Amino acid sequence: MAARAAQIAAAKLREELQAKRSAAAPAGPFARAAPTSSAADELLDLWGGVEHEIDALEKLHDATGRTIEAWSELPAGSASSISEARELAEGVDQELGKLRGLLVRLERALKIARRVPDVTDHVETIRGFVEGWRKDAEADKQNLLVAARAVILRDPRADGAPGVGMAEIPLPVQVERALADAHVQREARSDEIAALKMLPSADERRSVAKRLLAAIDDEIRLQVELETRVKKALDGAREAGTPPTPELKNAADQLRGWGHGVAYERSRVAPLTA
Repeated sequence: MAARAAQIAAAKLREELQAKRSAAAPAGPFARAAPTSSAADELLDLWGGVEHEIDALEKLHDATGRTIEAWSELPAGSASSISEARELAEGVDQELGKLRGLLVRLERALKIARRVPDVTDHVETIRGFVEGWRKDAEADKQNLLVAARAVILRDPRADGAPGVGMAEIPLPVQVERALADAHVQREARSDEIAALKMLPSADERRSVAKRLLAAIDDEIRLQVELETRVKKALDGAREAGTPPTPELKNAADQLRGWGHGVAYERSRVAPLTA
């Protein structure tokens, strides 16, 4: 793993720099080794912060990785999966911002390292590990955004080469897609709810009802989240003095109807779980 490799290499470089600083500087006003000793001290002072940041980022990276593993067990396309993917993408984006800042500091360290014998290659190696780490995090973010109903935009960069960026699908379109998915899921649940009375045992009826209720509650969470986001967008437009778009207003109406429908469905299933 690039994160762990960067952490180990950074600790090793710190030990080497401490050994260089502990060496006695030549005496005399014309000592040529003095600039080298000064550069080693300067790099070591900078390196303390770099190493601390690598350690903190490595812990963040591991924690996010464990959360992503747990998220991958959720049913693909479910409300919980979509909602959590969006939150995870934001977390990975924060990690990416810190990694970009770390790469800037490593560039500064590399400039100083060129004045210290035998350490330039070490700094370049660590920078390579961090760059690989950044690319892995970027791939994680893109996968999460796709799972969170985002789209990949391919736009040319300034130099003419193809570039890849991420942009969220417009909120009204997200609402339409979520409603379409919910309609399909509700039709499937409707058949199961109708068949509940035909199940032979009360325990079996409760077990199926609990599973259906969990799916309904998952849908309610998505409906509430989207309704909150649409309301925030409507309020923001009004505060800015801009009339809300017809699509956004229509999405708000659709979400209210969805909320009433799924609440009624829950009222039918919840008593059967007792």
